[in-house]
This record gives sequence, C-alpha cells and structure tokens, in this order.
Amino acid sequence: MCADSRQSGMSRRRARESHHDWMKRHLGFLLSLKNEYLQKDIASPQDAEYGFWSIKKLIAVNYLIPTFCKLALTGNFTRCYYLDLLAGSGILRFGDILPGSAMVALAADTPAQGFEKYFFIESDKQKATLLEKRLQQIGRSLANRRFEVRAEDCNRALPTILGEIYSGDPSRSCFLALFDPEGYAETAWSTLETLLGHGKGDLIFNFTEGVARNVEKARTDKSYRPLLERYFGEPESEWLHLKGYDELIEHYKTKLASVNGITRTVFRIDVRDQKKRPLYGLLFATGSSGFANVIEYLKSRLDMTEARHLQNIYDQLMKKIKPLSNYQ
Repeated sequence: MCADSRQSGMSRRRARESHHDWMKRHLGFLLSLKNEYLQKDIASPQDAEYGFWSIKKLIAVNYLIPTFCKLALTGNFTRCYYLDLLAGSGILRFGDILPGSAMVALAADTPAQGFEKYFFIESDKQKATLLEKRLQQIGRSLANRRFEVRAEDCNRALPTILGEIYSGDPSRSCFLALFDPEGYAETAWSTLETLLGHGKGDLIFNFTEGVARNVEKARTDKSYRPLLERYFGEPESEWLHLKGYDELIEHYKTKLASVNGITRTVFRIDVRDQKKRPLYGLLFATGSSGFANVIEYLKSRLDMTEARHLQNIYDQLMKKIKPLSNYQ
C-alpha cells in the first residue's frame, strides 16, 4: 500500500469517528488504567489536586506516544526515549483520581520496538517515591517497559540523561519530552536550550496562565523579575512589556520555534475553564512534518473539547448519568 493510500484510509477512519466517540475512547483508556493499577491506591497529601480540564493533557500524551514511536521507526531511529522532566507523583486528583501523565505515558500502546527507556524526573523525594511505586505496577505488567525515576532537579539532571541518550549513535537517537511546570520557578530557558538545541527530539510544554499573572506583578514588584528572566532566558526588556496570557504564550511559542539554529513547528492548544478563561496552553514543538500532521489533528480535536463535555462523558463512563445521545 502506498503512503497516499494509507493516509487516505486514516483520514476516512478519522472522519467516521465522531468527536464524542473519540473522547470516550481516550477517557475509557484512562479509566482502564485506574481500574487496573489504582484500585487500592489512596491519594496522598503529596498528590497535587487539579481541575478536571487537566485531563486534556493526559489525552494528548496517550494520543501522541504511539504515533511518535511508529514514525521514529519509519525514520530509522533505532534508539527512542521518553522524558518527563517534572513527573509528579503519578496521580491526577480532581475530587476523584486518575493516573497522571507519567503512568499514562508508561502504559500507552507502542510498537514492540517503542521507547528504549523512559526517564521520569521529580525533585520532591516523597513524590518520586510514590511515583516509582505506582510505575512499578505497570512495569510488572508490561515487561518491555524500561524506566527510571530520578529524584533530582530536572535542570541539573538533564545533561546527564542526554549524555546517556546520545552515547551510542546520535544520528539514530531521538526523544519525546514532556515539560510540565506548574508555574515559572521550576525551570529555566537554558534547560530547554539544552534539551532542544542538540540532537532530534520533540517537546510538549505546559505554559501556565500563572506566568502572565506574575509578569503583571513584576511590573510593580521587582522581586519577581529574576526568576522570570531565568524562565524566559531573556532580560526583562524582552517580555515585561507584553500584556496578558495571549501575548506571552505567543512570545514563548516563537522562542520554541528556533533553538540554537534548530527549527521546529510549534502548535498551541489552550485549556480553558468553564467560563472560557485560559488556564494553560500546551505547546507542541516538532521537527517532523509527519508528526506535525498528527499534532494538527490532535489540536483540531482538543480545540473543540470543553471541560463540561469531558465531565459529561466521564460521568457516563462512571455510570453517574445517562448517555447524552444528542452530543456529537
């Protein structure tokens, strides 16, 4: 079958699946992980609580990983790695619990030759201990999943990890990385330069609305500026004049598009609350035209997905309400 025929077949399959069914399939996967691995898990105070809208990020991770691995194989990359640089404790709390992004990533379906190794970095030792315990359950079920949890600051741990990734054949090594800071203090632009400025790899980055609020505070309170300069990797003259979430995330999106001379296509998917206010934006940076097409399709799906729709389908799957037959 030629590439055009495969693409045409994929497009037809996509067209046949309604948006409701697409979301239901991905939420169903998250619930299957919960039922298999978290039945006896009791949320700990170390497990941060988020809003239901954070499930969009989990769907993105689950959707992208299988295709990334398949495209890497067709591109003759023999060593592929997954990096979660701020991995957390493994659970998403929102009144109920679901597996967090690290558990979703480790359990996501991949070809037999998927990721050679998964790296999960979490600086909080208590969270790292909880995460490793939870991931071990998946590791026992999926014996081909090699992973390592490192209780380190990601900004210091990353160079060593990249050294391991590129210790063999750099031209055939690649990575997919998730960088999910809760604000701006956990990371530095120099870390992203280290990550994206060498070798071939793609990134999912979470730009939170809190960055915009703190830039606003920095206009009158200079104590905010040093960490924000570290976050943007630029003097305040480059970002302090920018107003609001939209201008700031677009500035960051532009920065990700070219790092140390390496260009990538960057997509932005906003996550908003029930009142349509921005909460965070997922920025997807890729150097692959094939993966860009996959991200573009994901964007089209998630852009039309509101938190209330996710909540309704989740409640249906949990048998809390009757199906909404009129929702498409």
